[in-house]
Amino acid sequence: MSAGWQTVQWMLFAVWIADAIAVMMHSRAGFLTNHAADLTLPPWLYITFRRRYRGLAGLPLVRDVCASAVMTGSFVLLASCATEVSQYFWPHGVFAGTFDWYDLFTYLIGVTAVVAADLRWDIRGAGRAMP
Repeated sequence: MSAGWQTVQWMLFAVWIADAIAVMMHSRAGFLTNHAADLTLPPWLYITFRRRYRGLAGLPLVRDVCASAVMTGSFVLLASCATEVSQYFWPHGVFAGTFDWYDLFTYLIGVTAVVAADLRWDIRGAGRAMP
């Protein structure tokens, strides 16, 4: 993976951690506490899946899901949306929280951006490198 993608992955992770700290401290920081994790975690998961799990021979399901940018993006987007929808039907469940329609759009924006970037600059470094 190129240094550019590694930098993006660390930046997404840093924003996610900052958001988690702000939420745990019960801070009200507007966008940061409301949507930053929703915008950064799905793209971070996408990058992680694409760079690490694409070639795993022992896990055919994971290998198939990570075979293309669109497949990986669809999987991450659907999984993210499923966690949000579960908050509607099971608000105190595993993904406890409050259902918010805006979170679904935030997932879509984050995943679409990283898939578009991956299609432009190959995340695995086999093709063109990210500038």
